[in-house]
Amino acid sequence: LAAHRERVGGEASLNKDVQLTDLNNYGVWTFTASTTARTGNGLADYLLGLANSQTQDAPVYAIDNSFFWALFAQDDWHIVRKLTLNLGVRWDIQTPPTDPQNKESTFIEGVQSTVDPTIPLGELVPHDAGITRGIVPIRFQHISPRLGLAWDPWGTGKTSVRLGAGVFYGGVSGNEWNSTSNYYPFTLRYTFGVPGTLSNPYLNTPSPFPFVYKIGQAPPIVPGAEIFGMPPQFQWPSTYQMTASVQQQLNSSTVFSIAYVGALSRKLVYGVDINYPIFN
Repeated sequence: LAAHRERVGGEASLNKDVQLTDLNNYGVWTFTASTTARTGNGLADYLLGLANSQTQDAPVYAIDNSFFWALFAQDDWHIVRKLTLNLGVRWDIQTPPTDPQNKESTFIEGVQSTVDPTIPLGELVPHDAGITRGIVPIRFQHISPRLGLAWDPWGTGKTSVRLGAGVFYGGVSGNEWNSTSNYYPFTLRYTFGVPGTLSNPYLNTPSPFPFVYKIGQAPPIVPGAEIFGMPPQFQWPSTYQMTASVQQQLNSSTVFSIAYVGALSRKLVYGVDINYPIFN
């Protein structure tokens, strides 16, 4: 039996996420039985086509491309007949997704975009100072060690002690990055101050639709318009996994086994509403 069994390998892929997000481009009207009902009765408002509130979205077509590369090396080292070590390391690189249309943005308080000065203070887009096309720099430090151990302490072949631990980096999908395109300024969710009627939705005002974002022609800022994006300091999530087990053969048909499996995760992805009020 060879003392070492070594393996090396790698992988490369291009991940594409294409989304046609229709959102509520058909328009949404509400008719409520409340003091704001236009006739005083929600059902009557509905029959007359008099909406209580009215919103409409512009559909979005978004594409995200992300490259993924990985290399690994592993050595199963038979130190002695009773002890084997599994030693390994993996290097993962995933590029932040980019949109050929650059429908990505982020928010840094107090900084004005120079690429498109018409968008709100704090919102930045690709090619602004310090902002890459993927918003987040490529992280080259995703090096993941692996360690395993298999031990027969008595050399009888009836007792087995196994230990294992490793670091694993999670990937990110274009779904998170694509979500940016569903928000201001790349699409428009327009809430009408004075709702129209079902027969004349825009009353006598020009329709803002169809809407297509162009640099320097940001949509009008409407109450409740939201900005969504990855912060430049975003880090990929990681998990530390570990396991330990002992197996003991009691007789020819019975084996006793006990094991522990654990995982500890860091930098998990979640959204933060920076405008959310702090109560205490």
